[in-house]
Amino acid sequence: MICGCFSPNQEFRKAQSLELAKRIEQPGRENHSIEFHHLTVHLIGETNLQQHFFIDEERNCLLVYSGHIYGEEFVDSEKTVARQLYERYLQKGNLFCTDLNGDFSLLIYAPKSGKLLLARDHLGIVPLSYAKQENTLLFSSDHFHLCALLHQDSKDFNPMALMGGITSIPYPLSIHHGVHKLLPGHFLNYDDHTYGQERYWFPESIRSDHRIQRTQALEELKQLLNDAIRIRIPKSGKCTAHVSGGLDSSYLAAHLSKFQPQIDRQFYSWSPDYSIIPKQEHDERELIEAFETHTEQKVTLLDSDPQDSSLLESAYFPGLSSFEEERTLAAAKEAGYQILFSGWGGDEFLGMTDPPIIQDVFRSFRWLRAWKGIKKEGIRRKVGYFWYQLLLPSLGFIHPSIKETLRKEVYYLKKGEDMIDWEQQKKIYCYRSRRHRMIQQLSAYRIAERTDISYALSYLYNIEYKYPLLDKRIIEYLFQIPSNLVFSERENRSLMRQLSRELLPPKISENQRKRDPALDQLSEIFYSECTWRFSKRIPEIQNESILSIFKLPSIQEDLSKFGKEEIGEEEKEILMSFVYNLEMFVQFCEKYDHEKICSK
Repeated sequence: MICGCFSPNQEFRKAQSLELAKRIEQPGRENHSIEFHHLTVHLIGETNLQQHFFIDEERNCLLVYSGHIYGEEFVDSEKTVARQLYERYLQKGNLFCTDLNGDFSLLIYAPKSGKLLLARDHLGIVPLSYAKQENTLLFSSDHFHLCALLHQDSKDFNPMALMGGITSIPYPLSIHHGVHKLLPGHFLNYDDHTYGQERYWFPESIRSDHRIQRTQALEELKQLLNDAIRIRIPKSGKCTAHVSGGLDSSYLAAHLSKFQPQIDRQFYSWSPDYSIIPKQEHDERELIEAFETHTEQKVTLLDSDPQDSSLLESAYFPGLSSFEEERTLAAAKEAGYQILFSGWGGDEFLGMTDPPIIQDVFRSFRWLRAWKGIKKEGIRRKVGYFWYQLLLPSLGFIHPSIKETLRKEVYYLKKGEDMIDWEQQKKIYCYRSRRHRMIQQLSAYRIAERTDISYALSYLYNIEYKYPLLDKRIIEYLFQIPSNLVFSERENRSLMRQLSRELLPPKISENQRKRDPALDQLSEIFYSECTWRFSKRIPEIQNESILSIFKLPSIQEDLSKFGKEEIGEEEKEILMSFVYNLEMFVQFCEKYDHEKICSK
């Protein structure tokens, strides 16, 4: 975690940076302060300080980074990582980050020129936000506490940035109008004449290599995946992983067991224990049991009563955090784990689903093969798939049923449909090819939207997330692979499925389902409890100005029908989901003005 202040006013600079650091620091996290001319930097939670900063005495220049830089050249060198980064900067200038592989945020400050440069890793695993005030620049990896520090009155606060659980909001919308998020793969130039973000990573410029064969692609991906996992395992510290029973998380967990054997290791699942939710049809917990048997590793199921009111009280980040994730982090912390591997990012890139891939096969005039790749039975269903999943998205049209759902989800907002950013939705639901789909995922910053929250959330539990499937080298290699190597008439996600067969039992590697009915049922009970509780709170909070963006009378009217036959099943689900996000919104706002937004 990095934070600090750049200002010629020494007293103000030290006071602001210290106050920000105090808000952020957690028990057990060391706080190191670095003073350099007009800059004060705090590194919080970095254990080996000497690796993370370097001062060039001759050129009078400072480099500081937080996070991790991967690569054998950094591990084996006698020079510190920070010094090697600085030497790369001298050689390549501002674009020196392009060839790096890591999860990081960093800064370089040259007092002679007055230049300050901030940079963020390619995928946005480590957040970095900043705020400019006259000749002062504040920055922090913790977006929420930086916003809270600068909050003066209601005009500063942007409640729309907290609507992520209701509708997709454009990244990088901030909860404080004066605080900005540095985009992934970008750097910020700041001096007397320059202030603005510039992009340094351009994966869309990577051309497909049609010389690659499928066997070669599988072997090279296997090596990249193995290395992406290996380099993220620290020399010391306990590692665990989230296991859902799906391909991505199971593959990572099996590899983690291989690279770092531990007899007493526990993995963690969001699926509820059988004592809470009994066995369901197509139960994902059966896949977890198959994983346990095959790998001889224990997976701990979620043991939380959905009627426990304290579950919601820990949900700090409206719309993006969940009680399942937070209880999993709490259990991992209690067991002494510091690292948690996640399969997040697999669906977006390596394990991308069929439609964009089939579009490419159609476009290459392999029509019969593409038609066979539509895994639907019957002409009508195949034609429907072609129309709604392939043709309409390629023309920039969102599926009508999706549009209708999006409209219903914002019904209880006063601005209603005006709240929907249709351009953002098109980046999510429209695509012309597999390459275009990957570019859309990156340009919509869906990855960073999730990792921003997970970074802040896991920090509270002294746990660090690792995302091997978001290794920059894997993403770049996937841009090189032609779609015909990814396509399969028989199965979806064929590359990941074939790679997983070496490590996982057939019950997992051949499973085509994605839903977890037990978790769905747990969430429904939880949402229902939230709805009942919140209905009793409305009279005491209905006059709060912050709630003026919601249609509270409509919510109250529909809550009066809740539990009766007067409200349909779909309307009931939308109401419960909205009320859940509304209560999270209220809880966040109640904590936002406090000295600490949240603490553990």
